[in-house]
Amino acid sequence: MPLGTVEGLLTRHGLPSGSLIVELADSDPRDPRITFAELEQRLAALRRLGVRIALDGFGSGHAAIDALRRLPVDMLKLDHGLVEGIVESARLRKITSGLLRIAGDLGMQSVAEGVDHPEQVQALRSMGCTHAQGAAFAGPLDEYRLRRALVRGTYPMPGAAGAGVPVTAGNGPSLRSHGETPIPPP
Repeated sequence: MPLGTVEGLLTRHGLPSGSLIVELADSDPRDPRITFAELEQRLAALRRLGVRIALDGFGSGHAAIDALRRLPVDMLKLDHGLVEGIVESARLRKITSGLLRIAGDLGMQSVAEGVDHPEQVQALRSMGCTHAQGAAFAGPLDEYRLRRALVRGTYPMPGAAGAGVPVTAGNGPSLRSHGETPIPPP
């Protein structure tokens, strides 16, 4: 999508700075017709507009380290494969903890994908993971429930009583999401 189009959409819809997140797939973060240097320039231009950049599925592909080294990434999204066995496998916990430490050291937020169980939430929280998404927080929402959650600023949490859990993103006014959740405190 051309830079002018993104800028136009942000302006037309009055989106606050930081509310749009562009995700790059770890497995192949770039179009082979675009050089890494050109991708770096395009992403830097998006960041100047307030767009945040997330490296999605980290841990599932081979290009991640080069992307972390060269691209202006704000957020690291851990692949669900790293989360699946985090409770049972000490080795996987060490790998995931190390990746989360790298993200923190680079000033990035972290998002764990596929968090389905409370034990995974606890393990990720103890490792410093900043956000998570998965069935531990909310299942799929139909359009009506999604719109209601976005308007109310909360989403339903399985097994939780009350109005739900608030979620914020970006640096501006609150923008709510049902699928990407700050890991709640104990």
